[in-house]
Amino acid sequence: MKNLKNKITYTFILGILFIPSVGKAELVPCKPSVAENGEMINKCGFSHLVQLVDNIIDFIVVMTVPISAIMFAFAGVLYISGDPGKIGKAHGIFKNVGFGLLFVLGAWLIVKAVLTGIGAEGYSLLKFN
Repeated sequence: MKNLKNKITYTFILGILFIPSVGKAELVPCKPSVAENGEMINKCGFSHLVQLVDNIIDFIVVMTVPISAIMFAFAGVLYISGDPGKIGKAHGIFKNVGFGLLFVLGAWLIVKAVLTGIGAEGYSLLKFN
């Protein structure tokens, strides 16, 4: 029974992660192509790599918030059950999810600050044409 529960949980998480409409529909900002004469059109550069990293980080943050909300709701259900063992488990879930959410949002803030520092956010130094 526990094995089935784990499979359902993993399938649910993977299903959420692969729904393109939940996050940004296109993570990869560069679509290189080859002209008829063999010359590269729309070459990918460093700026596209920086934009890809930014898109991936944003996607992870977008996915983290609903998963955290689900975990908080689950912990709330455990908390109202009244069983002292389940209340202790709920406290642990609240603490772990809270710290995890703070960690992800803090990391997001640091990455955004670095990307802004190198000019990726304002598109001043790196052109994404």
